[in-house]
Amino acid sequence: MMHGVATSLILFFIAYGAFHYSVDDLQGIQAFGTGLATILIFTVTLQVALDTSYWTYINFITIIGSVVFYLSLTLFMYSNLFATSYLGSEKKVYSSPAFWFTLVLTVVILMVPVVAAR
Repeated sequence: MMHGVATSLILFFIAYGAFHYSVDDLQGIQAFGTGLATILIFTVTLQVALDTSYWTYINFITIIGSVVFYLSLTLFMYSNLFATSYLGSEKKVYSSPAFWFTLVLTVVILMVPVVAAR
């Protein structure tokens, strides 16, 4: 339980600092929510991949497919088909170098204790 709480706090505050002080236009609850959810999906999926003992093609397709499905669903749900307040936020977030740097930085920081504990 402590691992989950620590992971959540680290994830939130790194993303908050990166998005709040970004030179890109990543301020706002929609961009923050989209970026935070994406970083969370990548982190959890990588932890699941590290916990997998025996790799089969089904495991590989499922793990890679879950990330692809999430990104596809995000692009579909935030498109012009639905009138939501998140309209276009994924394009703004995914096209920002600050987001991708934050994603890599956060995933590395959160994976270090998991790998070190093994």
